[in-house]
Amino acid sequence: MNCRGQSYDNGANMRGQYKGVQALIKEKNPRALYVPCANHIFNLMVCDAAKSVSIAINVFGTVQPIFTFFAASTVRWDTLQSVCKMTVKSLSDTRWESRINSIKVVKDNLVQIIKALYKVADSSSIGVAVSEANGLANEISSYQFILSLTIYHDLLFEINKVSKVKQNPSADISIMIKLVETRKKFLESFRSDESFEAIIKKSEEIAIKLGTEPVFPQVRLSRKRRFFEYEGTDTPLNGKSKYKVDFFNAIIDVALVSLNERFKMLDSYNKILGFLTRTKKMQSLDANELLNDCKNLVLSLRNPSTEELEVNHEELYSEINTFLRMEASAESKDALEILKYITANSLIEIFPNLFIALRILLTSPISVASAERSFSKLKLIKNYLRSTMGQDRLSALALISIENKISRSLDCSDLIDELASLKVRKVKF
Repeated sequence: MNCRGQSYDNGANMRGQYKGVQALIKEKNPRALYVPCANHIFNLMVCDAAKSVSIAINVFGTVQPIFTFFAASTVRWDTLQSVCKMTVKSLSDTRWESRINSIKVVKDNLVQIIKALYKVADSSSIGVAVSEANGLANEISSYQFILSLTIYHDLLFEINKVSKVKQNPSADISIMIKLVETRKKFLESFRSDESFEAIIKKSEEIAIKLGTEPVFPQVRLSRKRRFFEYEGTDTPLNGKSKYKVDFFNAIIDVALVSLNERFKMLDSYNKILGFLTRTKKMQSLDANELLNDCKNLVLSLRNPSTEELEVNHEELYSEINTFLRMEASAESKDALEILKYITANSLIEIFPNLFIALRILLTSPISVASAERSFSKLKLIKNYLRSTMGQDRLSALALISIENKISRSLDCSDLIDELASLKVRKVKF
């Protein structure tokens, strides 16, 4: 009953309106406001778009085997490094927006990767390796793959920039709302004919370097004839138009629908506490709007069984106006700066209701993805080369990797000397 906020990923079992975890907790405590994880909103949006059409599935289904093929042998890896400055990267299973790293390497080094594949095919005596190398080279040199790769690179590049901003500990709900709105506008503009033509030009440049003809395959319309229709030959469809409709428009439409659907709960939370995020936002509201927002917040924090109110809406309204008059000439402050100002100047008794409301706002995170980032380190540390690693060493290496900022600041020379003195072998003459 002391809980005032809850935040999870956007899976249906967690965010479900009727049977989700957040709904079950709110049945017992309606004051536990639910905040959907912002990173998971974009993560699952990209996931939905990638699974919407077969061409999108094929793109990621081809990028991952490239890494698997070269990583399976040190000889193949050395061959890749001899012709390519950057190394291919594995796809992340949990953070889809981070797949930009894998996509970018393949897109920027497509010519070198194909050379490395043919080089492995010519030098290898293993039939399976030769067949796999030739198959991958033919697949990634096709114009359709190059075009799809370019589309996903531009899409993931924009989403990845937003993801980095959301992982900032100082990011609040107002920043998240702005980021969602800008991503909506980006997707809508990205769907335009001008963007599609710009992507085609970039893809044609890459295809020309590879010696691939930038031509869309022509397809014919397949449909059942009616007895009264003329039985002439079908007019071939424009391959470019079909690709734009079936792939380009499809993944963006799915992304927009997914973003709007997953954004609803975040928007409802913003309607309750969003007006407290900036002094500039409070100043932009007229008296009636500010009073209504205070009432809405108080009703959301009311205990339904005892009708107990943690915050009084009239007092909160008065405190906000007093604070705005005090800071009228100062620059706009965010919620954290307001709370620090009240605490540092011992003004909690003057602004008790505002103090409580700000604490509730700031302790509800807009992202819970930092835990997943920590756990994802285990895949980098515990790999097939370290199959016999014990639990103690694994925990120590994971801690060093997660807290890498602290570990990099340490002076290791003294530690190495101390370890060497403990392990030194005394030779007796």
